[in-house]
Amino acid sequence: MPRRVRPRTGTAGGEDRLSTLPDDLIRLIVRRLDTRTALSTAVLARRWAHIPRDLPELDFRVSDVLPPEYDRAVALRRRNMPHDTFLAEMLDRLMARCEIDTITAFIDGITGFLEAGGGPADGDARRRAKTLRLDFFQAHDGGCVVDRLIAAAVVAWGVEDLEVVARQASCLLHTPAAA
Repeated sequence: MPRRVRPRTGTAGGEDRLSTLPDDLIRLIVRRLDTRTALSTAVLARRWAHIPRDLPELDFRVSDVLPPEYDRAVALRRRNMPHDTFLAEMLDRLMARCEIDTITAFIDGITGFLEAGGGPADGDARRRAKTLRLDFFQAHDGGCVVDRLIAAAVVAWGVEDLEVVARQASCLLHTPAAA
């Protein structure tokens, strides 16, 4: 029978050991993470919330948010089309659901990042980044968020290297025309 390990209910005196790590070590850890994961480290400890401001490169890639079944569905769709129309339609629906959920999560994530400070409106000069890589699905409701991110990156953070890739979502390509 496997041994169960009980989670600790707290450390001695309720101290937050993550917050006691030196900033240099936290930066070293955070720089090795993809941007999405690095940004989510803010929930670990209060001090970690400001560490992503020091990242020299920001990568906002839709592929970091897509579920693993999406790539499998795309590969199956490419191999099967047009042999089995039922399977193709099922894969189209799966890909569309993944894309819609991903677009929503991606836009929410960028919005949260911008609202955490660093946009041109709040004059936050503490955030600095040399490079911004942005890879996203085009969506009718996401354009202004992407525009805000690019403006903040160039105007407020001093981004010099900007790479933007806008993908066409298959859910927009394969949706039947309205009757």
